[in-house]
Amino acid sequence: MLKMKLDKLTDREIEDIAGVFSDHIFGNGEKGLYYLCKSRDERKAFVTGYINYLLTGARFFTVSRKKEGYICLQTQTEGASLKGKVAFVSGIVKSMGIPGALRFGIDYIKAGKPIEKLLRSEGYVHIRLLAVRKEYQGQGYMKKLIDIAFDQAKKKNVPCIVSTDSMEKAERYERYGFRLFRKRHLSDSATEYDMIWRNT
Repeated sequence: MLKMKLDKLTDREIEDIAGVFSDHIFGNGEKGLYYLCKSRDERKAFVTGYINYLLTGARFFTVSRKKEGYICLQTQTEGASLKGKVAFVSGIVKSMGIPGALRFGIDYIKAGKPIEKLLRSEGYVHIRLLAVRKEYQGQGYMKKLIDIAFDQAKKKNVPCIVSTDSMEKAERYERYGFRLFRKRHLSDSATEYDMIWRNT
């Protein structure tokens, strides 16, 4: 399987990834994790903070030198640094303001423990982020990126997990063999779909 580990991301690459997420059009009355953001720029600030958080405690991969897409993976033994956590909180505040950030934090806690907390003792390979650049979407790159995660999960003999924030995205993951583990409701317009894949 073709894969390239990325030791860092350029500002342009971070911008590309943030653009993929902030331009996503939700259906079914959903707004995703950006339900408190009022503009594309605010959504980009949220995602950029999240990417900078991941860069301090997870591994990014792509499928070729063209960098058609990106996947970020994390195991139960990996975690972000304090610097990464500060970057994420800063991104949330920038995107929602302090009152919005507080509300988001409360909503997230009330929604219940995420799947990675529940499976910590079993172990996992966690897809923290998956993005295919706009010009390469619909060409099979999502599967190629997911296969990187599956390959690592098989080697470690653990499940592969992912949390996504729209029904449409969850259904895409189901096409690649994931099943719904559970839903966590943050608000009337924001649901996290915890998905799991096992090598059976």
